[in-house]
Amino acid sequence: MKCYAYNNAAKRRRDNRQALTEAYNQAHGINPDEEVKPTRPTLYLKRRAMDRTEKAVSVRTTPVIDSFNNCCLPDSFIYSVGKKSSKDITARV
Repeated sequence: MKCYAYNNAAKRRRDNRQALTEAYNQAHGINPDEEVKPTRPTLYLKRRAMDRTEKAVSVRTTPVIDSFNNCCLPDSFIYSVGKKSSKDITARV
């Protein structure tokens, strides 16, 4: 390890890490110059892309399922609840 000035701690740490890496590589027989990147298989999309007109035609309407959350305004009084301050709290279904 080399001797550096006080203001160069990052370089000392980097050199220390490099020395450890070189010792590890030498002990395990790793040569970083011959390192080969693994090849990944090329993936292909088998369907063809939709253009704008096909995409616009293929849009389906969402089915509306009636529930108490989306009921009509005239029927909303069925699910009304009185105020908490009143003693006669009613929830009619």
